[in-house]
This record gives sequence, C-alpha cells and structure tokens, in this order.
Amino acid sequence: MGDRIANLLGACRSLNDILDDFSASSVWETRAMIVEDQPNFLNMAVCGDYQGGENSLLEDLQRIEASLGRDRSREIPKGPRTMDLDILFFSDKKIETETLTIPHPGIRLRAFVLYPLLEVYPKDSPAYIQYKEALEQMDDQGVECFIKIMKGKSIFKALEEKRIE
Repeated sequence: MGDRIANLLGACRSLNDILDDFSASSVWETRAMIVEDQPNFLNMAVCGDYQGGENSLLEDLQRIEASLGRDRSREIPKGPRTMDLDILFFSDKKIETETLTIPHPGIRLRAFVLYPLLEVYPKDSPAYIQYKEALEQMDDQGVECFIKIMKGKSIFKALEEKRIE
C-alpha cells in the first residue's frame, strides 16, 4: 500500500522520537499469509526504551499508523494496510486485556516476526534460543531479507538508499 519504503522510514522516524536507545533490525519481505491477494509485506523489528506505560505506547503506535494513512475503519482484517505496528514485548510484563496482549501471541508462529526479532533480541536470553529453535523448525513462509542492516549501519540511511535505487 503506497510507498512501502517511505512508510517504513516514516514509522522508524516516529518510533525514534518516542523510544530511547532506538535500534532496528534488517527489513524482511514476506508474502501475505491470510488474505493472499495483496502485495508483499515489509517487516522489521525495533526496540528501545519507552518512558510511558504499555497502553500509552499502544496509543502512540496507533497515532503513528494513522499518520501514515492507516484507517482501521475501512480496511479488511489482515488485508492491505499502510502500516501495522505491534507490541511484541513490554519489559518482562505479561498483559492480557481486550485491546492488548503482551507478549504478542503470534510470535512463535510467524517467521516474518522471528527473523527480525532475533536480530534485535538479547542473545544471552533463554528465550532467544527458544525463538531461534522455533524458527528453525518452521516450514518456509516466504520470508526474504529485503534490506540487510549491518552492524553500525543506520536504518534511516539504508531505507533512504533503497528509495533512491
């Protein structure tokens, strides 16, 4: 939907504004899984420190999505959208409400989540090994690296360079 790279760049800039110690994974391209008649998705994971609570973060993420053109009232569930920002983790909290479940329930089922997550997740965590093993046991889900972020390279620079290509 729209300029995928520009949407990611806008999301990363907005996330960088609200997260301390912002870092980002590579960008991964994935074919649509549920509603298959739509363009491929670009996926990535970011991490950082947020100074508010989890509900405040959810509100900020939904504002960012809306600023990039997402209109939840008009979209087909799991269909095309300009941006979809999910909270996978919030510190070590476990939360289950009507509007928010943390950790995100689909993490272990989706290669498009696990590939970028493993790039930013602490490698010394026991959960890292569990997520890596889950990915290794998964069938091919059509996930390909679209923009590789090498150590020390800025996601902003990488996205800008890809837009120029």
